[in-house]
Amino acid sequence: MRILLIDPDFPSNAVSISSQRDIEEGKAQGTLAGEVNTFISRTKDIVGKGRRGSFSIKYFKCIPSITIFRIDDEILWGPYFVNKLSRDTPMFIVKKGGLLYDQILGQFDSIWSSNDFSRDAN
Repeated sequence: MRILLIDPDFPSNAVSISSQRDIEEGKAQGTLAGEVNTFISRTKDIVGKGRRGSFSIKYFKCIPSITIFRIDDEILWGPYFVNKLSRDTPMFIVKKGGLLYDQILGQFDSIWSSNDFSRDAN
């Protein structure tokens, strides 16, 4: 399992993308960074472990444009909207075998494998 989370310190601690997202969603400053840090803290003991491979987490260091969840041969993806919690935005299902599936999966893989666009969360 590979998880990309917003880097709470990118591009800087003082002015981060996660702080901007808090503003866009109408949340208190530091909410998203706190949620990311809590997730990291709660999962640190299973990183690098797993029954069929490993559990890995990275921070992404690029402007988020979509949410991506891949489960087997389906990708659920949705846009980020201003003044809307990301959990309240529409999600679309794309099945394996088409151009959009490959492009969305490629987006995730490009961010994951790039030192410019992601970093280890450990």
